[in-house]
Formats: sequence, C-alpha cells, structure tokens
Amino acid sequence: MEGSRSSTTKVGSSAANYLNIMKIDEKGMSLLNLSKVILQIEKTRNKLISVELSDQEKLLEISRKMDELILEYYRLAFSSGLKPGDSLRRL
Repeated sequence: MEGSRSSTTKVGSSAANYLNIMKIDEKGMSLLNLSKVILQIEKTRNKLISVELSDQEKLLEISRKMDELILEYYRLAFSSGLKPGDSLRRL
C-alpha cells in the first residue's frame, strides 16, 4: 500500500512540474508577443515621424495604428503580470 502511495505522489509531483513548465511557457510567449508589439510601435513611430505634416489623412491613419498598438502593449503587459516601471530584462 505504501508503494502505491509513493507512486501517486511521484505522479502528482510530475504533473505539478508539468503545470509549472506550462506557466513559464505561457509567460514566455506573452513576453515574446510583448517584444513584437514594442518593435511594431517603434516602426510605426518612425513612419509617423517621416510623414509630412500637411498630409493629415496619413498622419491620422498612422496615429490610429499607433493607438491600437499601444492598447495591445498594455493588454499584453498586464496579462503577463508586468507592472508599470518593470523592465523586460529583469524577467
């Protein structure tokens, strides 16, 4: 009977380890997606800077895209557990 209890404990602990690994993978994917959004924000910012001020339609289009990316950034940041002021390098 003790042998079966011991094997159950081992199975339970390996399941717990698997779940911990899955959490790390989900957080890692979330941070990877966050990094991609940061790169998109930078590219869009560069486009915004290069547009002529007289081209208001283009400015508005790029500005809206920037708004969407910033919202996506905050959505991903908060879902991954980042707090304002946290650095991706420390995670």
